[in-house]
Amino acid sequence: MARRKAASPRRRRRMSEDGLASRDGSPAPRQAKGFSREDSDSEGGTEGRANGKGSVVAASKKKKKATRSLLSSPDARRARDVAVLFLVAVLPAAYVAVFELPRSREKGSIAASTALSAVGFAATLKLIPVVARANERKNLFGRDINKRGTPAGEVPIPESLGLATGLVHIICIVLFQQIHTYFLRDPAQASAALSHGRGGH
Repeated sequence: MARRKAASPRRRRRMSEDGLASRDGSPAPRQAKGFSREDSDSEGGTEGRANGKGSVVAASKKKKKATRSLLSSPDARRARDVAVLFLVAVLPAAYVAVFELPRSREKGSIAASTALSAVGFAATLKLIPVVARANERKNLFGRDINKRGTPAGEVPIPESLGLATGLVHIICIVLFQQIHTYFLRDPAQASAALSHGRGGH
């Protein structure tokens, strides 16, 4: 039986470029009739696109599930209840103060009180973590004995956090007193004082 003659380097390089040779230089098996490399590439691309689309759909479903579980958590329900209670309590008073009350000193007091309350709320949110960290550094914290034996029972709870709320409350009261006394005047009294001053001159 005659031995197969090895291909020359030039021919081997040409055959490898055409995809007709294997690594050892022997001719590669011919592809089936009617099936080309372009067909295999197109099938691979279609399969890759399908897998990519499936992964995107799975990630979207996972994200929706996480969002649903987050919205149904106790903290989310508590926040929603607080927001509803806040709107029910504040909206009627806000409507009366804005649309029903005439321009007067009382209306200015309500506006000043509302603005100071919002500023005090923001200041309290910023100040409570600062006081908590300071108290933990001074070992002023306790633990919930009702949760002893659980991981939540080992969490340190800072004490004396009322310092933050009390300090902000006092500052807001002092500022409101100054605004109400020296900056808010009844429009009728203000116009009378203005006319009196003009008449005196």
